[in-house]
Amino acid sequence: MDYQVTIRYGKKTMRYLSLAVEAPDAPTALRKAADEIPEEVISEVDIVELRKAPDYDKTLHGNEDSSPPREEDGGPDRRTGSAHLTR
Repeated sequence: MDYQVTIRYGKKTMRYLSLAVEAPDAPTALRKAADEIPEEVISEVDIVELRKAPDYDKTLHGNEDSSPPREEDGGPDRRTGSAHLTR
């Protein structure tokens, strides 16, 4: 599985480091990411975030599941923001 690890670091100014990690599970992904943190960043790490990496193939090719519901399918009315239920 692909994971994205984002590390916030810095003393005066916060900066971000993003790492792509392939691992069978979250704990292994964190261990692999820890091994990739540059020495100069280690002492300044503030927050570490782990997420499943987005599947860009699905997103780029218009996967129906990632599309917002359309008004005619019961999604929100663009004019009012309210949903219409049809039976």
